[in-house]
Amino acid sequence: DTAANLANLGDVYSSLGNYSRATEGYQAALTMLKEVCSEEPHPTIAANLTSLGRVYSSLGDYSGATECYNASLA
Repeated sequence: DTAANLANLGDVYSSLGNYSRATEGYQAALTMLKEVCSEEPHPTIAANLTSLGRVYSSLGDYSGATECYNASLA
């Protein structure tokens, strides 16, 4: 599944400390997931938002992190 692979790339880049590439992977996966997941909220979308929130937190973007974490709870 392409969205899962994009999120996996985000995980790898995040582990390497390449947060800009990690953000790209998570954002691309999130865009794709929102198009194909009909039920809201969807657990895969929530997991992706949580991962994206961790990256924003690592970058010091606490506002972006909080936004992602809150969206993952919806």
